[in-house]
Amino acid sequence: MSDEKPLGNFPVLETERLWLRKLEPSDSEDIFDYASVPEVADFLIWNPHTKINDSLDFIQFAQEQ
Repeated sequence: MSDEKPLGNFPVLETERLWLRKLEPSDSEDIFDYASVPEVADFLIWNPHTKINDSLDFIQFAQEQ
């Protein structure tokens, strides 16, 4: 089994209405905007983010996967 991460070279996918790319720390405020809403977190597997560092930790976790 390889130690290579399958999404290590995540491509940028772009359409007229969508831009799909790897998460970056600069996305933390946008993530915090939705991840801090308790009603949104009810449908997710994490608790609502209560500080921006929660969102930064999530981005770091996603990058390491």
